[in-house]
Amino acid sequence: MLLSELRFGAFLSYSPRGDSDEIRRSREWTYALKRDAPMGAQRRPTSQLVAERVRARLEDGPLGELFSSTTSLVPVPGAGLWRPGDLWVSAATASALCRVGLGAEMLPCLRRRTPIRRSSQQQDPAPVRILLIDDVVTRGATLLAAASRLVEAWPGIEVCAFAVVRTISNPSKFDAIYAPVVGTIAFDGEQTRRRP
Repeated sequence: MLLSELRFGAFLSYSPRGDSDEIRRSREWTYALKRDAPMGAQRRPTSQLVAERVRARLEDGPLGELFSSTTSLVPVPGAGLWRPGDLWVSAATASALCRVGLGAEMLPCLRRRTPIRRSSQQQDPAPVRILLIDDVVTRGATLLAAASRLVEAWPGIEVCAFAVVRTISNPSKFDAIYAPVVGTIAFDGEQTRRRP
Protein backbone atom coordinates (compact mmCIF):
# COMPACT_ATOMS: atom_id res chain seq x y z
CA MET A 1 0.00 0.00 0.00
CA LEU A 2 1.33 3.43 -0.94
CA LEU A 3 1.77 5.99 1.84
CA SER A 4 -0.27 9.14 1.42
CA GLU A 5 2.47 11.50 2.66
CA LEU A 6 6.22 11.62 3.32
CA ARG A 7 8.32 14.36 4.91
CA PHE A 8 11.40 15.20 2.84
CA GLY A 9 14.24 17.67 2.61
CA ALA A 10 16.53 18.78 -0.20
CA PHE A 11 19.83 20.66 -0.11
CA LEU A 12 20.17 22.05 -3.62
CA SER A 13 17.84 22.87 -6.49
CA TYR A 14 18.18 22.77 -10.25
CA SER A 15 16.13 23.56 -13.32
CA PRO A 16 16.29 21.44 -16.47
CA ARG A 17 15.26 24.50 -18.48
CA GLY A 18 16.39 28.09 -18.58
CA ASP A 19 19.57 29.91 -19.53
CA SER A 20 20.66 32.00 -16.55
CA ASP A 21 24.16 31.44 -15.20
CA GLU A 22 22.73 30.08 -11.93
CA ILE A 23 20.48 27.61 -13.78
CA ARG A 24 23.40 26.44 -15.93
CA ARG A 25 25.51 25.97 -12.77
CA SER A 26 22.65 24.01 -11.19
CA ARG A 27 22.66 21.63 -14.16
CA GLU A 28 26.44 21.21 -13.97
CA TRP A 29 26.20 20.26 -10.27
CA THR A 30 23.33 17.85 -10.91
CA TYR A 31 25.11 16.15 -13.83
CA ALA A 32 28.30 15.88 -11.75
CA LEU A 33 26.29 14.33 -8.89
CA LYS A 34 24.72 11.78 -11.26
CA ARG A 35 28.26 10.63 -12.18
CA ASP A 36 29.75 11.26 -8.71
CA ALA A 37 32.37 13.19 -10.66
CA PRO A 38 35.36 14.80 -8.93
CA MET A 39 34.75 18.48 -8.17
CA GLY A 40 36.22 21.31 -6.18
CA ALA A 41 39.81 22.39 -5.67
CA GLN A 42 40.78 19.01 -4.20
CA ARG A 43 38.88 17.03 -6.88
CA ARG A 44 36.84 14.93 -4.44
CA PRO A 45 33.74 12.95 -5.50
CA THR A 46 30.59 15.07 -5.64
CA SER A 47 28.93 12.85 -2.99
CA GLN A 48 31.72 13.69 -0.52
CA LEU A 49 31.56 17.42 -1.27
CA VAL A 50 27.79 17.40 -0.78
CA ALA A 51 28.08 15.54 2.55
CA GLU A 52 30.68 18.00 3.82
CA ARG A 53 28.60 21.00 2.75
CA VAL A 54 25.38 19.60 4.24
CA ARG A 55 27.26 19.04 7.53
CA ALA A 56 28.76 22.54 7.49
CA ARG A 57 25.40 24.23 6.83
CA LEU A 58 23.11 21.99 8.86
CA GLU A 59 22.58 24.52 11.63
CA ASP A 60 21.91 27.36 9.14
CA GLY A 61 18.77 25.90 7.62
CA PRO A 62 15.81 23.58 7.93
CA LEU A 63 17.54 20.23 7.31
CA GLY A 64 18.70 19.62 10.90
CA GLU A 65 15.47 17.83 11.78
CA LEU A 66 16.19 15.09 9.24
CA PHE A 67 19.69 14.03 10.26
CA SER A 68 20.99 12.41 13.42
CA SER A 69 23.90 10.19 14.34
CA THR A 70 21.42 7.40 15.23
CA THR A 71 19.46 7.39 11.95
CA SER A 72 19.95 4.61 9.39
CA LEU A 73 20.48 6.02 5.88
CA VAL A 74 18.83 3.93 3.16
CA PRO A 75 19.92 4.66 -0.43
CA VAL A 76 17.11 4.68 -2.99
CA PRO A 77 17.65 2.40 -6.01
CA GLY A 78 18.12 4.00 -9.42
CA ALA A 79 15.67 3.67 -12.27
CA GLY A 80 17.31 0.62 -13.83
CA LEU A 81 18.43 -2.73 -12.51
CA TRP A 82 21.73 -2.53 -10.61
CA ARG A 83 24.61 -4.74 -11.71
CA PRO A 84 27.90 -5.29 -9.86
CA GLY A 85 30.28 -2.51 -10.83
CA ASP A 86 27.48 0.00 -11.53
CA LEU A 87 27.64 3.38 -9.85
CA TRP A 88 24.95 3.79 -7.17
CA VAL A 89 25.02 7.52 -6.43
CA SER A 90 22.49 7.35 -3.59
CA ALA A 91 24.63 4.73 -1.82
CA ALA A 92 27.79 6.82 -2.33
CA THR A 93 25.96 9.84 -0.91
CA ALA A 94 24.56 7.89 2.07
CA SER A 95 28.05 6.54 2.85
CA ALA A 96 29.55 10.02 2.62
CA LEU A 97 26.84 11.43 4.93
CA CYS A 98 27.63 8.68 7.48
CA ARG A 99 31.36 9.45 7.27
CA VAL A 100 30.69 13.06 8.30
CA GLY A 101 28.50 11.95 11.23
CA LEU A 102 25.04 12.53 9.75
CA GLY A 103 23.90 8.91 10.02
CA ALA A 104 24.55 5.78 12.05
CA GLU A 105 24.88 3.41 9.13
CA MET A 106 24.27 3.06 5.43
CA LEU A 107 21.64 0.34 5.14
CA PRO A 108 21.26 -0.82 1.50
CA CYS A 109 18.04 -2.76 2.07
CA LEU A 110 16.12 -1.65 -1.05
CA ARG A 111 16.85 -3.31 -4.39
CA ARG A 112 15.07 -2.94 -7.69
CA ARG A 113 14.04 -6.37 -8.93
CA THR A 114 12.51 -5.18 -12.17
CA PRO A 115 12.78 -1.85 -13.99
CA ILE A 116 9.51 -0.95 -12.26
CA ARG A 117 9.42 1.41 -9.30
CA ARG A 118 8.82 -0.95 -6.37
CA SER A 119 11.09 -3.48 -4.68
CA SER A 120 12.53 -4.29 -1.28
CA GLN A 121 14.54 -6.82 0.63
CA GLN A 122 13.95 -7.04 4.35
CA GLN A 123 16.95 -7.02 6.66
CA ASP A 124 16.98 -7.71 10.43
CA PRO A 125 17.12 -6.23 12.98
CA ALA A 126 14.80 -3.38 12.10
CA PRO A 127 16.26 0.12 12.42
CA VAL A 128 14.49 2.64 14.65
CA ARG A 129 14.48 5.55 12.20
CA ILE A 130 15.23 5.64 8.47
CA LEU A 131 16.23 8.52 6.23
CA LEU A 132 15.94 7.60 2.55
CA ILE A 133 18.76 9.12 0.50
CA ASP A 134 18.37 10.03 -3.18
CA ASP A 135 20.32 12.17 -5.58
CA VAL A 136 17.45 14.03 -7.31
CA VAL A 137 13.76 14.38 -6.45
CA THR A 138 11.25 15.59 -9.04
CA ARG A 139 7.72 14.67 -7.98
CA GLY A 140 8.79 12.23 -5.29
CA ALA A 141 7.04 9.07 -6.52
CA THR A 142 10.16 6.92 -6.13
CA LEU A 143 10.79 8.18 -2.58
CA LEU A 144 7.15 7.63 -1.61
CA ALA A 145 7.20 4.10 -3.05
CA ALA A 146 10.47 3.29 -1.28
CA ALA A 147 9.12 4.63 2.03
CA SER A 148 5.95 2.58 1.56
CA ARG A 149 7.97 -0.61 1.08
CA LEU A 150 9.99 0.07 4.23
CA VAL A 151 6.88 0.75 6.32
CA GLU A 152 5.37 -2.45 4.93
CA ALA A 153 8.48 -4.41 5.94
CA TRP A 154 8.85 -2.67 9.33
CA PRO A 155 5.43 -1.41 10.52
CA GLY A 156 5.63 1.60 12.79
CA ILE A 157 9.11 2.69 11.70
CA GLU A 158 9.71 6.42 11.21
CA VAL A 159 10.73 7.16 7.61
CA CYS A 160 11.73 10.51 6.10
CA ALA A 161 13.64 11.32 2.91
CA PHE A 162 16.54 13.49 1.78
CA ALA A 163 17.47 14.35 -1.79
CA VAL A 164 20.61 16.26 -2.62
CA VAL A 165 18.81 18.15 -5.41
CA ARG A 166 15.17 19.02 -6.03
CA THR A 167 13.97 19.76 -9.55
CA ILE A 168 12.31 23.08 -10.28
CA SER A 169 10.78 22.64 -13.73
CA ASN A 170 9.68 26.23 -14.24
CA PRO A 171 12.85 28.34 -14.66
CA SER A 172 11.00 31.49 -13.56
CA LYS A 173 10.57 29.89 -10.10
CA PHE A 174 14.26 28.97 -9.79
CA ASP A 175 16.11 31.28 -7.38
CA ALA A 176 19.45 29.68 -6.50
CA ILE A 177 21.33 26.39 -6.42
CA TYR A 178 21.79 26.52 -2.64
CA ALA A 179 18.19 26.36 -1.49
CA PRO A 180 17.67 23.95 1.43
CA VAL A 181 14.04 23.09 2.12
CA VAL A 182 11.91 20.69 4.10
CA GLY A 183 8.46 19.80 2.84
CA THR A 184 6.17 16.93 1.95
CA ILE A 185 5.55 14.47 -0.82
CA ALA A 186 1.90 13.50 -1.01
CA PHE A 187 -0.14 11.02 -3.03
CA ASP A 188 -3.76 12.04 -3.63
CA GLY A 189 -4.90 8.71 -5.06
CA GLU A 190 -4.02 9.69 -8.62
CA GLN A 191 -0.66 11.46 -8.62
CA THR A 192 2.29 12.35 -6.44
CA ARG A 193 3.00 15.99 -5.60
CA ARG A 194 6.03 17.49 -3.90
CA ARG A 195 5.78 20.71 -1.85
CA PRO A 196 7.91 22.75 -2.20
